[in-house]
Amino acid sequence: MIIRKYQTNDLDELFALMTREGPEWTYNTPENQQKYAHALDRSISFVLTDQQKIYGYIRGRNDDGFDLYILDLLVDPAYRGNSYGQQLIEHFQQEFPEESLYVTSDADPYYLKLGFKIVGSVLEK
Repeated sequence: MIIRKYQTNDLDELFALMTREGPEWTYNTPENQQKYAHALDRSISFVLTDQQKIYGYIRGRNDDGFDLYILDLLVDPAYRGNSYGQQLIEHFQQEFPEESLYVTSDADPYYLKLGFKIVGSVLEK
């Protein structure tokens, strides 16, 4: 497995990965696919691949040199438990080693296990 930058031609395989994950990945709907493709083009994204199939990916943003934010992290359920998520996070952070790394997530226990700390909250209106 290798980790490389996301390329536009990876999009169909990313949506296939989301489909394998299940309905909670709402990006993979006809209404959202075009918006998500646009978001990927404007994000920092990497894929975990064997050059034939994508098994995981990470997507995030850099806050103009202040902080780094992970917005999405997904590893194929059949390939979890191999530290691929952690490898994707480490690869992502290597792009901006001097910046603090934050994550927006509904999977807090996973990130806490990797050493992240809860430092605030997200509010919605």
